[in-house]
Amino acid sequence: MPRGGARSHSGPAPDPNSARSEKRDWTKLPAEGRQKPAPVWPLVEPSERELELWESWWAEPVAQIWEDAHTLHYVAFTVRMFAEAEQPKARTEDRKSLNQMMANLYLTPDSQLRAGIKIVSAPDIKAVPEVVAQVTNIKDRLNRGSA
Repeated sequence: MPRGGARSHSGPAPDPNSARSEKRDWTKLPAEGRQKPAPVWPLVEPSERELELWESWWAEPVAQIWEDAHTLHYVAFTVRMFAEAEQPKARTEDRKSLNQMMANLYLTPDSQLRAGIKIVSAPDIKAVPEVVAQVTNIKDRLNRGSA
């Protein structure tokens, strides 16, 4: 059954610290980010700023997802749009489009929460399953309370 309100993305984003969210299958990505070098720039004539952004974006934790999804050209196009949007005379429509494109790449905190992505440090990756194992369903908690 579909969940949510009348519109897509209505309501608050999931709280990663709630007990209900702990039951959810979160995609946990290491905070250290992607350790491989950035792929070769796929578009024509990159600017110096585009190459700089390209390198830094591919070091982000969510870049592991991009690599698995083979979104090389989409990431490059988003980098190009980002570099253009930084310019003082950039159009508002372009900046709005860029915001959506960045959300599609999980570069916004809200999009990460909605997609069930957690950026965690190495010790937290091992600690999270232990917390999930402690969470019980509501019937078990009610039965324990009445005993």
